[in-house]
Amino acid sequence: MQAGKNSFEKFLREAKDTLGFCAVSALSMNSDTYPRLLERLKEAYVADGKVTHDWPGYMQRTSGKRADPRTVFPWAKSLAVISMPFNGIPINNNFLPEAAEDCIAGLVAGYAGRIDYHTFLQDNIYIFSAALKKYLGKDFRSEIFVDTKPVAEKSLAAFSGLGAIGLNSCLLCKGEGSGTCLGILAMDIDLPETEPVDFDAPCTTCGKCVERCPTGAITGKPGVFIYKKCRSYLTMEKKGVLEKDEAVLLGDWIFGCDICTSLCPGSHPMTPIKADLEWLLLEKDSIVKDVIKSTALEYPGLKLLRRNALAVLENRDSSESHELARKFSSIG
Repeated sequence: MQAGKNSFEKFLREAKDTLGFCAVSALSMNSDTYPRLLERLKEAYVADGKVTHDWPGYMQRTSGKRADPRTVFPWAKSLAVISMPFNGIPINNNFLPEAAEDCIAGLVAGYAGRIDYHTFLQDNIYIFSAALKKYLGKDFRSEIFVDTKPVAEKSLAAFSGLGAIGLNSCLLCKGEGSGTCLGILAMDIDLPETEPVDFDAPCTTCGKCVERCPTGAITGKPGVFIYKKCRSYLTMEKKGVLEKDEAVLLGDWIFGCDICTSLCPGSHPMTPIKADLEWLLLEKDSIVKDVIKSTALEYPGLKLLRRNALAVLENRDSSESHELARKFSSIG
């Protein structure tokens, strides 16, 4: 069938509820609004031909592509931008053991204790794509992206009315705060653009994330976020040796940090996991790698997780913590 606007939006609402998405929006690459989107993306990423922010290296290298989605999928005519709440993703029952004592514990962001959102969201977008083909009565070329291509997911989501980018540099969605993950379905068919949701980010009246960010990464200025001071960046993206001041910024965290997202109005906080650092450091490599396989922790990998664990232990004024660090160093 031909996708009429009202019928299409009804289909999207039903698919959203069935698959547990927060929201789904559709963007047309051929609409009158697309040039405005390009202007906004270029301003955010490559204003006057230069990278606009002190992004992490991988973002600086791909800023040009992020500023123009057609460089990533030139064949696409429409994009579906999809958000899913982390608390809707099943718990991972085979995860890092938790520490019996705080002195040998390292905090892991709560979302990491669930099934890897990349795989889970990708699988659900595949189901969504199949349902869309059935609804339209025709096949189409498509590709799914969940943090797998240099695409400005947050900017696309905000432009299409899925939510708003908050002071914590996360997308805020109505009813979910910033506790969501994003995925994109690119398609070679024309679809009607969806109407933006009625949602204003509460950042101008809240500011809790600014007050409580332990590293000062959240500045309180819209669009100004110091990525290189963020614990999530330091524990996942920062390669090699941590500088002394970077190690101190980790505090008790070995993977991610969900303080700002937990404080965001509408979010459903997930309790951080107190991972057993003795197990992480002293267990056989093969066993640890098997446990973190197909989880969010596989992205930084065992080497970075152990680097972070040593930094956390050294941050503490605890003889037990320092002894564990020395024990690992002696056998490393």
